Amino acid sequence: MTDLEARTVNEVVEAEVTQFWLRPGERLVLAVDPMRGYAATVVGGQVRVPHVAIRPTPAVTTEPPKWPLPVQGALDDWTDDPTLAYWAAGQSPDQLAIRVADHLAASHGDARLVLTDQRVAVLYPSKILAEPSPDGPFTTFEQAPATAVRGFVALLSGRSVPPCPVLRIDFADGSTLLVRDVLAAKKVVRSQTASRGPRSH
Repeated sequence: MTDLEARTVNEVVEAEVTQFWLRPGERLVLAVDPMRGYAATVVGGQVRVPHVAIRPTPAVTTEPPKWPLPVQGALDDWTDDPTLAYWAAGQSPDQLAIRVADHLAASHGDARLVLTDQRVAVLYPSKILAEPSPDGPFTTFEQAPATAVRGFVALLSGRSVPPCPVLRIDFADGSTLLVRDVLAAKKVVRSQTASRGPRSH
């Protein structure tokens, strides 16, 4: 995905989340855009490539895409495989990064992770759920207080030249989610700028 395509997708995602999901007075900090690609995980030392949901996830009406299976299976080179979009690591299936990976895998990349100044959650477009949802355009899963996210940074990953931009999200429970994202650095800078608020003169 090019920088322009990614910016267009991100603008749409942020506008939809702001309009249909944010509470009054709530501020969007970070949106992980939906992305076509497999999730991979390391859970308690066991590598799962591609990741298949461990915990129950909602049934969706979309067909599984016919992507090629991943060929990379290590943390240091996962971004060199274009079929992998996410990498999560944790010690148990109950940790938040692994629960998020369950949804990213089960939704075929249609779910997205959203962080605000109040909460973090996985959002599904309600229209893809097999069971009708009363929640409006988005249905919320894995919602937790914003303090469940310890921080996030932009990284460059992989052995390819140029390396791949990655967004790393660290959760308070010790688990980590890595996301292939060409806008990673811009999202981190923008969220930091917004968190400082307007400058006083």
